[in-house]
Amino acid sequence: MGYFSLITLCGIILVIPAPCSTARILALMPLPLYSHQAFFYPLWQNLSQRGHEITLYTTHPMNNPALTNLTEVYLNVLDDNVSALDILKNASDTLSGQLQLFDRVFNYLPNTVLQQDSINQLITNQNKHFDLVIVESIMWSLYAFAKKFHAPLIVVSSLACSFYNYASVGNPEAQIADEQTLFEQDFTFLQRVSDVIQKWLANGVYHVGKEKTNTLLDKHFGKDYTNVEELFGKISMVFDNTNNVLYKIRPLLNNVVQISGLNLHANHPNISQDLQSILDKATNGFIYVSLGTVVGNNQIQSKLFLEAFKELPYTVLWKNEQVLDAPSNVYVSKWFPQFNVLKHKNIKLFITQCGTHSTLESIYNQVPMIGIPFFLDQHTNSEKIEKLGVGIKLDYRTLNKELFKDKILEAIEKLRYKANVIKLSNLIKDQPLSGLDNAVFWTEYVIRHNVILVPCWSARILAILPLPLYSHQSFFYPLWQNLSQRGHEITIFTTHPMNDPLLKNVTEVDISFLNNHINPTSILQNATDNLYGKLFYLDLAFYDIPNLIFEHGSIKQLLANQNEIFDLVIVESSVWSFYALAKKFQCPLIVVSSLTCILQSYISVGNPEAYLAPEDTLFEQDLTFLQRFLDVVGYWFANYFYYLGKQRTIAVLDKHFGKDYANVEEHLDRISMVFENTNNILYKIRPLLHNVVQIGGLNLYANHPNISQDLQHTLDNATNGFIYVSLGTTVQDNKISTKIFLETFKQLPYTVLWKNEKIVHPPSNVHVSKWFPQFNVLRHKNCKLFVMQSGSHSLIESIYNEIPVVGLPIYLDQFTNSEKIEKLGIGLQVDYKTLNAKLFRKKILEVSQNLSSKMEFKLDVDRLLRDELEYELQIRRIDYSGNVEKLRKTLRSALALEKSGNVFSQIIQLDAKTEITICEQN
Repeated sequence: MGYFSLITLCGIILVIPAPCSTARILALMPLPLYSHQAFFYPLWQNLSQRGHEITLYTTHPMNNPALTNLTEVYLNVLDDNVSALDILKNASDTLSGQLQLFDRVFNYLPNTVLQQDSINQLITNQNKHFDLVIVESIMWSLYAFAKKFHAPLIVVSSLACSFYNYASVGNPEAQIADEQTLFEQDFTFLQRVSDVIQKWLANGVYHVGKEKTNTLLDKHFGKDYTNVEELFGKISMVFDNTNNVLYKIRPLLNNVVQISGLNLHANHPNISQDLQSILDKATNGFIYVSLGTVVGNNQIQSKLFLEAFKELPYTVLWKNEQVLDAPSNVYVSKWFPQFNVLKHKNIKLFITQCGTHSTLESIYNQVPMIGIPFFLDQHTNSEKIEKLGVGIKLDYRTLNKELFKDKILEAIEKLRYKANVIKLSNLIKDQPLSGLDNAVFWTEYVIRHNVILVPCWSARILAILPLPLYSHQSFFYPLWQNLSQRGHEITIFTTHPMNDPLLKNVTEVDISFLNNHINPTSILQNATDNLYGKLFYLDLAFYDIPNLIFEHGSIKQLLANQNEIFDLVIVESSVWSFYALAKKFQCPLIVVSSLTCILQSYISVGNPEAYLAPEDTLFEQDLTFLQRFLDVVGYWFANYFYYLGKQRTIAVLDKHFGKDYANVEEHLDRISMVFENTNNILYKIRPLLHNVVQIGGLNLYANHPNISQDLQHTLDNATNGFIYVSLGTTVQDNKISTKIFLETFKQLPYTVLWKNEKIVHPPSNVHVSKWFPQFNVLRHKNCKLFVMQSGSHSLIESIYNEIPVVGLPIYLDQFTNSEKIEKLGIGLQVDYKTLNAKLFRKKILEVSQNLSSKMEFKLDVDRLLRDELEYELQIRRIDYSGNVEKLRKTLRSALALEKSGNVFSQIIQLDAKTEITICEQN
């Protein structure tokens, strides 16, 4: 047994007084985005392998026969009129689009899910028993299952949870800034005002979502369930995909669990022999290009990409389905084993849409990035990677060949990007517990302390992750795998099942039908752009998605089954409707997110909201008065959105659970823990209660596919190094100029691996494929740079593997991720909207060739994380002796008394100084 494993085991022995009983877990994951489903695969696998019996309702089942105690129920929540791209696009565009998204999240999706036969059976079955319900955080209506089964509720998210989930578990919302804002820790007064406004809007969204959720609850569960507040109150924990490295530091209760990097623990596909050969032969290095699973060529300029790549001296692997005439150096494929491609020694750069999962994988594998964000958090992720100095952000709308090429070369040739991503990677890796360990530990914690009368050694876990984004689903794969391997029986509702035959006790319910109704790209796009788009996203997350899932047969069966029992419910944090499952099964609730959780998740577990600035703001630790004022404004907006989301969730809960479940606050109150994909290195320092668990890097522990022999050969032969380019699974070629990419890559002295599905004739140095084993590609010794969209997951993988990044943020947190990358000095940010080949090349070369600060940064990161982790170990021992549940209720009561003065309390603190400082790269 290795030293790390021994220390981890000793730590667990010290803090756990008794072995965890295995439990029956109901997991409802209806978001029809593969990345968001796959994010949780490791969680289902782990819980199943630990002996828990899991019933997983999902849009993307794993279908892994090895998980014998995992039962997956497929949820088909999308139709021909709504795609996952539509969801993401509407989430990022106009106010109208965001209102439409809002309706889909709070009404359409949960209603569709609750109408599924399998869900109806779950609702009506009086004999079912679950010890835990896990629901995707935005599916509020599904929280009703926790009430139905009298089980604790865990809300999960493959991104960052909304602040509603935080609030539901008692996390003080005034202390948590919006993760999507780009303010630094040191807020100015204006930034604080902006944050307050955002929180006001979020509260408005919450109230509207609450009404919609109550309607759904009344329809599907009955009048006894139409209290969204009651369902929120049942949340035991919130799991979100954040960490303290890439995300803002926030004061989180320990029922908000950061599970960042969960996707790193997935079973990553190996690199094929052909691809291995290509990568090994990329002696100059290769660039991996992937814009995710949602972004299509209609969103990027494929010609621009191809022209840029053609001029690069690198091989390019481009994950693209439609490019036919790629240059000789560009290898195009519908799929690449991204994680292992990022691990390859010859990788130089990852061109990515900066999805949270891809961003983390890129950072984990130490690959610099070019971020081309399109939707939602991709924009903040791209900002983060640029700010952290691990990549460059590009704007796909203004991208041109010369800029693209220059940025690529800058990211590769300026060695500071590589040095910074190595530092950041070491910082993320150096933790006592991984995101997967966090998720598994706190899942079983909820089971141990909420289902004490269950005389079994494993739990039945219900996990519901309905976000139809693969990266957000796969982020949690290591968690599911680990829980399953520990004997827990897991039922996962997911849009992207793992389909792992080895997880015998993981049952995946495939709810990928959401992809037929909702376009993941539209989700990200609408959640990224303007208020209208955000409202559309909110409507989609709080109404459409949960409504679609609740109308699915598998969910209907789950709701109808009165004999079903779960010991724990895990839900993606932004899908409030599914929190109701914790009430239905009378079990603890853990809310998870593959990004950072929303503010409501922190509030739900008692974390002080006044100290949590939005993660997507790039304010420094020492906020100015204006930044603090903007934070207050953001809070106002967040509260407004919370209100809207609450109304929609109420509609969903009322429709699918009945009036008894249409109380969003009740479901939020059920949250035992929040797991979020954050860490204290990439994210702002925040005072978090220990029911807010940071699982950053969870994706690092996925079963990463090996590099094929051909790809291995290509990477090994890339003697000058290679660049890995991937813009995630949702960014499509119409978002970026493939011509600029190809022109840039063609002029690079490196091999380029570009995750792209459509490039046909790439330059000779560019290897394009639909998929690369990203993690292992980033691990390859020849990897110089990761050009990526600055998604949280790819970013952590890149940092972990010490790969500098050029970030091209496109959606959501990709912008703040790109800013972090640049600020930390591990990469550069490039705006895909203004990208040209010259700038792209310049940025790539700057990142890949500047090694001046590599070792210095590495030492700083090592010192930072060791100090931080010793603190974490002590906190675990201290906090365990306290009564967290009592503290959570006390805080929640205090917050209820202060509700009318919430914003005022923030204003009072506008000019206060934080007492925590962060060491950062000068």
